[in-house]
Amino acid sequence: MDPPYRVLVLDTKPRNPNHFICLAICDALRHLGVETVYVRYEDALRKAREHDCNVFLAFDGEEMHSDVCRQLAAICDVSILWITDDPYEAPANLAASELFDLVFTNDRNSVSRYGAKGRHLPFAGSTKYHHLPVRTEASGLLRYDVLCIGGAWPNRVRILKSLIRDLPGRRFKIGLTSLGDKIPELPMPESAYL
Repeated sequence: MDPPYRVLVLDTKPRNPNHFICLAICDALRHLGVETVYVRYEDALRKAREHDCNVFLAFDGEEMHSDVCRQLAAICDVSILWITDDPYEAPANLAASELFDLVFTNDRNSVSRYGAKGRHLPFAGSTKYHHLPVRTEASGLLRYDVLCIGGAWPNRVRILKSLIRDLPGRRFKIGLTSLGDKIPELPMPESAYL
């Protein structure tokens, strides 16, 4: 397939907390001069045909609607799944990968899971979404020494417990979302981190 590329981009997870990554991918493609069509499930097939898209790029795979993605992959010349490969998503990502020609993963250790179609492609920062001036400790403008916001995965909770233990006197800002029924336990009031 030769340029010009007309890339259809779909965030497969309708309420994705990482949606900003999908938007950054669209911005990066447009910045390179690539015709980029961002879609949602309800308009994906129509827009793929209207724009004569030849590349289908699905971001994430965890809540993928296989029937729609299968049809999009058939319409476009090349289909790509670009995933974050968190360990808990491995079974869903592997199943989703079957529908695609290529699988990009940000986790180098997961590439082999996808066989010949697997490729390591880490996410880069976007100046639009991620550029903030770096403040130094000497500036006196830092509120916290350690920041962690995200799901309360067991490995993350273990690391936070060790940091709290090993870095006394440091200022922590922690925002954890419980996963399932189990509430994470850190050596501080729950209201300080949940």
